Amino acid sequence: MEQGSLPFTSNLARVTRTRSMETVVAVPLPPPNQAEMDELRMQSVERAAMTSSHFNQMTYEQLAQFHAQQEAMAKRMEDESSRQFAMAKAMEKNRLEQEESRAILLRQQEELVRQQNELKRAMAEQA
Repeated sequence: MEQGSLPFTSNLARVTRTRSMETVVAVPLPPPNQAEMDELRMQSVERAAMTSSHFNQMTYEQLAQFHAQQEAMAKRMEDESSRQFAMAKAMEKNRLEQEESRAILLRQQEELVRQQNELKRAMAEQA
């Protein structure tokens, strides 16, 4: 059998290991002196501070990641909005150009009809 201290209880308990299992055995000890109590309290405070610091670091990293994702999403939405605005502007320009082309074609058609009518009149007068 092998005996050793548990890392989290200093020398307040011992571990007894056998080949088949590990057993924690609480050993009654005389009350610890003030220095041991202070050391145990300090270790407990240090563990709590490390845990809190680790949690805060994880929380900060998660918030930073969330913020980065939000910024990226806002940028994509802004880009998409700009793209859609540019597309709508191009479609409006295209529509205006088509209207202008239709008006030009209509005037040309009217002019051709007028010229055709003049030719018909001139031919009728010659006949």
